[in-house]
Amino acid sequence: MAFKKLLSVVLLPIFSFSYANKDIVVKENYGNVNITFVTGYYYEEINKSLIIAQYAKELSEKLSYKDTIHLIFFHQYGTNSVTDYSFVKQQNTETKSKNNSITILLNDVRYDIVNILKLIEYGITHQEKPDKLNEYNTEEIFLSQISDTLKEILSKKIYRPEKVPELTTRGFYTYYYLNEKYVIVNKLSNEKIYQLEKISQFNELKDDLIFFEGQTIYYYRKNKAIKTFKIENLNNYSKPYYVNLISDNKVIIGFFEPLKDNLDDRILILYPDSNLLIQNIDQKLLL
Repeated sequence: MAFKKLLSVVLLPIFSFSYANKDIVVKENYGNVNITFVTGYYYEEINKSLIIAQYAKELSEKLSYKDTIHLIFFHQYGTNSVTDYSFVKQQNTETKSKNNSITILLNDVRYDIVNILKLIEYGITHQEKPDKLNEYNTEEIFLSQISDTLKEILSKKIYRPEKVPELTTRGFYTYYYLNEKYVIVNKLSNEKIYQLEKISQFNELKDDLIFFEGQTIYYYRKNKAIKTFKIENLNNYSKPYYVNLISDNKVIIGFFEPLKDNLDDRILILYPDSNLLIQNIDQKLLL
């Protein structure tokens, strides 16, 4: 029981983290690209949107599109999430100019960099064809072959942004996006540590690194191989995990599981050196 009381003190931030949230709005400009991201927590999706905006700037320059592109991300982080992508083609009502800004509303849980760039490319290349912008099929655009223009744009690496203080890492690690991959690197040596196609969370723990893709945990300790662990029975959980290093070989991972009638806190303990992940400390203490 003493251990359980200790955990309650260590994990007190989880409760405030999970309940004391309000809408977070991030706004940024990259050249002619304006981005607004609305969410409820500090997700890694915010950084993905900023990477998308930087590529969108490169794409608009490549296609000689000089008007404004508005990207409005309404992040779907609740249990009743909706996926929807919409073009809003805006005309300059004062000048009646044919050079109009493009606005795209993006509602989703997870954002795919390549797919959204395909959508932006479609909007730019069809700006003079209003019927095409009104009758587009998002799924067809996403499933289409990536263009040579996009391939060229994506061959330029863009590093994980350091625009949002709550998501900024101050240690040794970061990642960049290149050729449809997230490449984890050491900031000082630029040594490549790992690469993956998707990433959902990125946390530094003193000299160590832990990052997530859904229910998969990746743990890196300097000069050692990446270790992977799987969170069981996740039940479509989508909020960021609370992560805290409480000793050299003990990491607390906490979150709330949505149940039928309420939320249930779940606490995992990871012992990376021992290759052990305790899936639920409450159940373990009852054994």
